[in-house]
Amino acid sequence: MRVVLNGLAVYTGTAGIDGVWSASIRLPEAGPHRLVVERVDESGAVLEAGEPVEIVAPATGAEALPTETSVPADTP
Repeated sequence: MRVVLNGLAVYTGTAGIDGVWSASIRLPEAGPHRLVVERVDESGAVLEAGEPVEIVAPATGAEALPTETSVPADTP
């Protein structure tokens, strides 16, 4: 597996026998980014690639948007 961010490989690894894999990717800066996951062979040749995913990273220190959370009800 290879993860490509903005045209540059940022992760290369192997999926488990069950096909599961994970990677932690740091976005280099705020703004739009394009992420593609590729299945590659041992020589690094692309066997298939997923559809590109567009990600927009917020600016550092950007105000967080409010998130709706549930509040437990008081019990008598």
